[in-house]
Amino acid sequence: MLPRANRWSRSAASCVLCILAVADSGLAQGASYEPLPTGPSPASQFVWDSYRQVVVAVERWPVPRTWTWDGTRWSVVQGTSTPAVPVRLMFDSLQQLVLGVTSDVIFRWDGADWTAISAVGGLEGVAYDASRARMVTTDGEIVREWDGVAWVTVATTGGPGQRSGAAFAYDPDGQRCLLYGGLGSVGGADLWSWDGATWTQLAVNAPPGGRDGAGLVHDPSGARMVLYGGDSSGSTWALVGNAWTQIVTPFDPGPRIGATMAWDGSGLLLHGGSAARGGELWRFANGNWAELAGGVPVRRQDAAFGWDMARGQAVLLGGLNQSPFPGVIFDDTWTWDGVWQRRSTTTRPPTIGGYPGTQLVWSSAESWLLFWNGSTWSWTGTDWLQRSPAASPPFRLYPAMATDPAGGVMLFGGRTAQPSFFGDQWRWDGVDWQQLSPTGLPSARAQALAALDPVRNVVVMAGGQYFNLGLPETWEWDGVSWLQRSPAPFSFASRSPSAAYRPETGAVLFANYEHHEWDGVQWRTFAQVPGHSRDARIVTANTGAVLGYGGQSSADGDLVTFAEQHAEVAHYGVPCAVGPGPQLTTRGRPSLGNAGLRIHCSTRIAVAPTFVALGLAPASQPLGSGCQGLVGNVIGVHFLLSSASAEATVGLSIPNSPAFRGVDIFSQAAVLDPVRSLLFGVTISSGLRVTVGY
Repeated sequence: MLPRANRWSRSAASCVLCILAVADSGLAQGASYEPLPTGPSPASQFVWDSYRQVVVAVERWPVPRTWTWDGTRWSVVQGTSTPAVPVRLMFDSLQQLVLGVTSDVIFRWDGADWTAISAVGGLEGVAYDASRARMVTTDGEIVREWDGVAWVTVATTGGPGQRSGAAFAYDPDGQRCLLYGGLGSVGGADLWSWDGATWTQLAVNAPPGGRDGAGLVHDPSGARMVLYGGDSSGSTWALVGNAWTQIVTPFDPGPRIGATMAWDGSGLLLHGGSAARGGELWRFANGNWAELAGGVPVRRQDAAFGWDMARGQAVLLGGLNQSPFPGVIFDDTWTWDGVWQRRSTTTRPPTIGGYPGTQLVWSSAESWLLFWNGSTWSWTGTDWLQRSPAASPPFRLYPAMATDPAGGVMLFGGRTAQPSFFGDQWRWDGVDWQQLSPTGLPSARAQALAALDPVRNVVVMAGGQYFNLGLPETWEWDGVSWLQRSPAPFSFASRSPSAAYRPETGAVLFANYEHHEWDGVQWRTFAQVPGHSRDARIVTANTGAVLGYGGQSSADGDLVTFAEQHAEVAHYGVPCAVGPGPQLTTRGRPSLGNAGLRIHCSTRIAVAPTFVALGLAPASQPLGSGCQGLVGNVIGVHFLLSSASAEATVGLSIPNSPAFRGVDIFSQAAVLDPVRSLLFGVTISSGLRVTVGY
C-alpha cells in the first residue's frame, strides 16, 4: 500500500534518526518566538477518558491546544484542530468519545481530532448521564438533554432555580445528576438530584456550607462523590448516598473557585481556580492531597528567570500577576526540565513588587544561580541560600549582570530611584564581592544588557541609559579589561534587561523592544520578530535553545523559544477510507533533545495490524481508488498491533544535536480494516510532516 521500505522494524526509531542526521536541513528564514507548551493553563478544562485511559485537557488561550495526561506527565497533541472557544468536557461512555460543549456547539474528540456535531450548545452545568446515555445541561432552571442525535428541553417544575457557579456532576452510584450550591440559591448550600424527569431537593443547608465555583466529581476508588473548593476553607467533603462526611486532610490545594477536577486512574486530579496558585497540579488519593509535578506557573511578569547549567533546568522566582487579577505578588519558585515543578523552599529572597530589572545569573564559581537585589542569594538546586559576603555592591536598580569570564558573576553600573547613576564594577567569586578597577571601564549607565559569549569567553554589554541620554555602545569584557567595539544599533530603556547567547548562530541576542545580535564582528538586526512579548526574560538552555518567560503579553505558564527553525507538525495529503480514516498526530514536540516524542496513530479499529512508514521526503504515488502513498525516501516501516482503544504509537528519540535542526520526518499509516477500506482491505492516513527544531 505504501512505498516499499528497504527494511522492516517492530520498534523504535533511534536508528531512523541516525539516518536523518545526514538530511538537508532546509532552514527557515527569519526568527520568531513560538510557545513551548509545558502543560495546560490554569483556565483549562479536563475530563477522564476511560476508554483510552488518559485525562484529556483543552485550553483555548493563548493557542487552542489539546493535551493528554497519562498519570505522570502531560503531552501536547500536535496535528489536531482544537476548539478555539471555551468548552466544558464530559465523557460519553456509550460512544467512547469526549464531548466538548460550548454555549452554541458540541464537539467530540475521538482520540485523534475534534469534530463539531451539533449547532446547539449547553447551559452552564453539563454532565453525562451514563445510565440514560445522554448529556444533561442546566442552569438550575432550564434543563436540556442531548441523546447524540437531537436536543430536548425538558419541562420541569419546582427545581433549584436559575443560578451560576453551581457544581453539577453525574453520580454513577446513584444513577442521578447532582447540583450543589452556586449563586442565586438560598445560602448556596442546597443539594439537588435530577433523574431525567424530576428535580428532588436532598438538602436545604448541606454540611459543606455555601459554595460558588466548587468542583464535584465521582471518586470510583471510594464509591463516593467528592466536593472541593468554592469557598475559603480548603475543606474536602464526600457524599455517599445522601450523607455528607468531611475528609480531614493534612494538606490541601488551598482556596479555589472554578478549579477543574477529574479522575485520572489513580486519584482525583485538580488544576486551576486560584489567581496565585492555580497553576499547581494536585491529586486526591488515599484520603489525602498531594501536589504533583506537571502544573504550570500562573501568568506573571517581572519574574527572575535563569538557567541552572549544572542541573539542566530553568528556574523561575516570584513576579507580578497580570489580568484578570493584577497586583498579586508571587513568592514561589518553579523549576522546568521539560516539566514544571513548584519547589518547596525553607526561605527565599525578599519580594518587593516582583523583580523588575533583576536577574538569575549562572555563577561558575560555585555552580549555583546567583540572585542579587541588594542582598545576595544562591539557588543550590533544592533551596535558596542567603549569602553573607564581607563586602557588597550598594543597592541599585537595573545593573548589567552576566557570568564572568574569570569565574563567578560580573556586575556593572545601575542607578538609584532618584536617579543617580553608578559606573562601578564588581565580581562575585562564590564567597564574596570584590570591587574591580579595570582598564577601559565604560561610563556610568543603567539598563544596559549583558551576556557571556562562552565560545569567545567574553561578556558582551550593549546599550544603556544615562539620565535621558541613550548609549548605543558595544563593549566586551574578557575578565581583565574592557574593549569598546562597533556602535550598537540600539540603546534600550528596558524594564527587564535580557540578553542570551545563541548557539544556533554563535552570537549574543539582545531582546526587548527590538532584537539584535552581535557575533563578535558585526551586528545583525531582526526587522520583525513574530510572537514577541515585551519584557520577557531570555536564557540559553543546555539544549542550545534560547528560552523566554514572562513579559507583558506572555501566556499562562508558557515558555517561548526564539529561533529561526522551530519544531513543527503539519498534515499533508488526504486519508483514504470510507468515513474517517486513520489519523496521525504527535504526543509532544519534535524539539532537539526530546527523547520521548511519539507518533500516535488513531486507527479507528481495535487490535488491528498497523503499518507506519517513515521517510525523508514527501511523495504523491497513486495506489488506486484515489489513494496515494505520501512518504518518499522510506527509511523504515514499523509493524504494530493497535490497542483495545484503537491506538498505535511509534517512539522517536531526537538527539540534542544541532545536526538534526531542520530535519523533516514524513510518516503515513495503513491499517487492516476491510469494513472501511477503499483499497485491498486497508485504510490509509494522510501524511504527517514532523520538523525537528527548537
